[in-house]
Amino acid sequence: SSGINAEYGPDLEIPGEMVLWSQANGALIKSLGMGKKQIQRQDVISEFIHTEQHYVRKLKVLTTVYYNPLMDHNLMEKVQIIWLFPNLDELIKLHKEFLTELVARQKSQTRVMEITDLINRHLRRYELKDACAKFCNHQKS
Repeated sequence: SSGINAEYGPDLEIPGEMVLWSQANGALIKSLGMGKKQIQRQDVISEFIHTEQHYVRKLKVLTTVYYNPLMDHNLMEKVQIIWLFPNLDELIKLHKEFLTELVARQKSQTRVMEITDLINRHLRRYELKDACAKFCNHQKS
């Protein structure tokens, strides 16, 4: 490997190009006789999961490429670094949990019937709302 993956390990691996569910599952679509709306729904779910993978990776990049070196090499005062990046570990943990559930659902079903239950459960969690609000609040200034 080269670039960021070689230097920082597999946690920062770049997810591959987004391949629409419909492009990867032509035979299944035909065998199930799926309609246009059903196909579009699967494409949107796949894109949602892919987007969450990218978001988790971006949080890890912030931690690995910026936060950790700033802390390790005393490039700024610790209080300033913590103010800039107040809770990256917490955000990564919460979004990885969400992503893990999304991917597990995707792998367990030939076509994903529903993810709204996962989305609703994670959006209702006070700690996720609080973590996102805390991080974003520090980004205003």
